[in-house]
Amino acid sequence: ERLGQIRLVDFRYSTDYLAHHPGIEDRRYLNVLAQEFAKAFPDHVKSSGETMPDGSAILQVDTYPLTIYSAAAIQELHEENKALKQKLAEQEQRLRRLEEALEP
Repeated sequence: ERLGQIRLVDFRYSTDYLAHHPGIEDRRYLNVLAQEFAKAFPDHVKSSGETMPDGSAILQVDTYPLTIYSAAAIQELHEENKALKQKLAEQEQRLRRLEEALEP
């Protein structure tokens, strides 16, 4: 459920920012919105101490919980997938038996 609360976004740094930070590659980056992330993981979003030109706080996000929750979700999906494959195999066997019983 927590992963469903997280919306992934992508962004590209501005030309000005890249000019002042030549070590940063000009490409699209995947991230999260701090305000939204804080709803799911409030302990992992903190103020950076810096502000935007409009005075709003710049937030820092520790996305580590995504790793743990994603791993747990993958494990759950793997188990669900195994169960569904087993159920499908059983249904296919039943269908074959029904088809065989209906053959003249």
